[in-house]
Amino acid sequence: MKQFVIPPLLMILFLLIINSCSDSTNSAIKKLYGKEIVFNNQMKQVLKDTIQDINISDIPIKIVLNAEPRLCNSCFANYYKVISHYIQTIGNDSVKCIFIINDVHKEVLRTIMEEQEYKSIIVLLDNEKHYLSNNSLEKYHNMLTCFLLDKNNRVVLVGDPLRSSRIRELYNEQIRLLLANEGMKTRNRLFVRK
Repeated sequence: MKQFVIPPLLMILFLLIINSCSDSTNSAIKKLYGKEIVFNNQMKQVLKDTIQDINISDIPIKIVLNAEPRLCNSCFANYYKVISHYIQTIGNDSVKCIFIINDVHKEVLRTIMEEQEYKSIIVLLDNEKHYLSNNSLEKYHNMLTCFLLDKNNRVVLVGDPLRSSRIRELYNEQIRLLLANEGMKTRNRLFVRK
């Protein structure tokens, strides 16, 4: 029986590639902390049967999600309901989820809204992808689609609280701090080695 042996040079090259991908992701994430996220005036709030203007700066604490157009309708509907439940467990009207969508998800969204009213979620229609382009997120949109923002729309955390219990713990901790400081980020260190 022949054994498959990976040549050492090939293994080293593979490890370097994996490490460089990890480093570039970490570098991209570090660049986002403290960055102000811009919401274009052309993005409109979607309600059950209308679309209207909204002032995002009136919301003290925001979890912002960009819904990928390739997300299937049932996945979108399920995610929408689960993130709404997460926001409701926080139990404070100062915390809202901003869901950025395009026309692909508009009809399924109307169906969801007819079933139940989700007061904790604000849906913004962004057909022209202003959100990604205005914030230089085009190249990161596959990995960096969820942020916790403070009162000034500055990034406090990067990551999806529904996909990782560790990220959810960080979100819960930072939201408590933001609520205690009227939506303003304090200068505490986020990652502390224990």
